[in-house]
Amino acid sequence: MQKLLPEKCRDIIKQNIKKLKLDPQLIYPHDGLTFYFLMSQDCNGNCPYCYQPKSFRQKVNLSKKIIDDSMDFVLNNFDESKIKFCLFGGEPTLNWDMCKYIIESYQTFRFQIMTNGIFLYENQQELEWLKSQMFHVDLSISIEPLKRHIGEDFSLEKIKPLLDCIIQNKADRGEVYLIVTDPEDPWTYQTFVDLLELGIPKVRVAIVRQNQLVLSKYDKFVELFKRFADYVYFRTEPPLFARSSLDVGFTINVWRKYVSQVLKPLPPTMCGCGYAYLAIDHKGDIYPCDWFANFPEFKVGTIYDGFNDNSRFFYEANNWLDGIYEDCKDCPVSDDIRMCPRAMCLAENYQESGNPLKPTKIHCLCNKIEYEVYEYIAKGCVDRGYVQKYDMLNRFK
Repeated sequence: MQKLLPEKCRDIIKQNIKKLKLDPQLIYPHDGLTFYFLMSQDCNGNCPYCYQPKSFRQKVNLSKKIIDDSMDFVLNNFDESKIKFCLFGGEPTLNWDMCKYIIESYQTFRFQIMTNGIFLYENQQELEWLKSQMFHVDLSISIEPLKRHIGEDFSLEKIKPLLDCIIQNKADRGEVYLIVTDPEDPWTYQTFVDLLELGIPKVRVAIVRQNQLVLSKYDKFVELFKRFADYVYFRTEPPLFARSSLDVGFTINVWRKYVSQVLKPLPPTMCGCGYAYLAIDHKGDIYPCDWFANFPEFKVGTIYDGFNDNSRFFYEANNWLDGIYEDCKDCPVSDDIRMCPRAMCLAENYQESGNPLKPTKIHCLCNKIEYEVYEYIAKGCVDRGYVQKYDMLNRFK
């Protein structure tokens, strides 16, 4: 069957180039821009699914000077009311002194810490200090590395002080990430349920990015994610809106199709790198995201010289966009490529094919799973009368 393309799709892409924000003159300053500080490129975890190549892992840390100079750059060039900051890595807590420095020195700003939680689990005193800062700090923990680190004795009760730190966040912005590495492991589903029952504000679930594993257990991944959906939306009323990453399904064309809304003309192609967030490394170089920091050719500027309008990320944007629908014309996800549920990871694409907008096999495979799950959620909500009952046409605008 020939794939259904939006009418004059290349023209639509080019008409929307300003919306895609790949021109630095149009991007900055940008509402909701997040700066990722690569606090450390080292890591104390050993996750087999980590996307960062071994070459990224270096014992280099952000210094006090780079932090202060970065803050000066951001505050001198952006509207501080629209800026967010994330402490990232590698593993940011391996540069804990500087994490504490930036949190203590810039208390008028919110900071998100994305961590595997190992350091904080092993250093209760530092965890207690962090609790005192939760009025402007959001904690996001990936739980699978903790499970690997602790071993057979792992339990949520064992890491309860860490989870309590997330739960006490008054802004309900704390998160736990759950990477699904084996959909047949009963621990995964039970942990998802237990985290929600404990009161974690949001539980994010994601599929491991490994082709052969996902391909061999495709049906099991679909089955598990539908079980997640059943628990969140169909087990009891009201549904647990805003408590899981599955809510993204209400913002895309799969949902719009089921509630008879006009489809958005473009799939969610752009992941946000380079215009919704930027990464700053230990030298003060600026990259579109933390993954692109592995590729010097994708540097978009420095905190000392500003943005380079001629950087590769910007000047090749039109060429990449021009070819995207050719690459996607045989979309394996749906007969209408506007139904593609998730934006591509440009750095993942570049690492595999040299083209940031040519989707990888694992991207399409995971998107196909998500499409089935989001379709299941949409149909379930419509069949149960949730659309009117919970004002679902406005809730997720």
